Amino acid sequence: MAIGFSANKFESPTKAKKTSNSPRKQTQNVPTGEQYHILDYSVNIFSPIPGFESLNLNDLYFESNLEDDDDDRNLEILMGCIEFVMKIKFDFLSKPKLSSKTKAKLSALRSSYPDVVALDQLYAILPNMETFVDSRVEKLAIMGRLKLISHPQENVRYIILTEDLRSLIAQHTKSDQISSRFMNLLQNYPNVEAIPATLLSKHGLNPRILIDSGFLTFSPINEWFTLTLPNLGPFWRLVKGSNMVIYKIIKTTKFEQILEDDLRMKYEANQSNFVKYNGLNMIWSLSLMTGRGIVECFNSPTGRVYKLTGKKM
Repeated sequence: MAIGFSANKFESPTKAKKTSNSPRKQTQNVPTGEQYHILDYSVNIFSPIPGFESLNLNDLYFESNLEDDDDDRNLEILMGCIEFVMKIKFDFLSKPKLSSKTKAKLSALRSSYPDVVALDQLYAILPNMETFVDSRVEKLAIMGRLKLISHPQENVRYIILTEDLRSLIAQHTKSDQISSRFMNLLQNYPNVEAIPATLLSKHGLNPRILIDSGFLTFSPINEWFTLTLPNLGPFWRLVKGSNMVIYKIIKTTKFEQILEDDLRMKYEANQSNFVKYNGLNMIWSLSLMTGRGIVECFNSPTGRVYKLTGKKM
């Protein structure tokens, strides 16, 4: 039996539109930095985005003794969440003042980044369900449908779909033999995030080739290598930079809280931000901060508000 969420647990896009007026109307009598009255926290950061309602989050089952068919439904919903978050990563390159040369440059950069979702973003789309998310992500990894990869220096874990990983390996190794052997290793050890040299050797793989192609980096443990992805570092720097801009905007307000429309105006006011962060969608960026507990979101009589929790970036 499905345990449905309360009616206001996840807002519908329609409801979100009713509580969010134009930026001009919202800021007429409410100066930036006012301490907004909290109506409720039953707001999902993704709810205004088209396609959110089709995720069918109310159909999730949370009973401890699930039949396989019931949990299969959970897994499909979670896969839908992952694909949903991936699709909204970047805004359209439709800014009127962007030159065709800049658009081409941004498009090329976007295509160079790995198609990943941070585990924290799933915590944002399914708030207060970290254990549920972790167990199902692990199950999907064991089933071979996705791969978890930890950032070598940062406390962030990424999810990449297996088919995307397969294409990435083929593209960057430029060798059917290496690609096949590496994928076999990863499928034989679905939860591996660090690989010993002996295991690579057993699968006929030279670690130097995989390091040069961006899939391995040196581990603090001798003769071990950490799994990574090509251009994952530059992509994370892009995301971290966007997060820092948002953090500083909220931090400069009197009560460290801001209406969503005011935040959007400040974040998007300077077109150089769009270019610098490659048009990274503001809600996508915020979802990482929300999932990590740096920002919380609530409804106020004036609209949706984002507030710093006090946790450092």
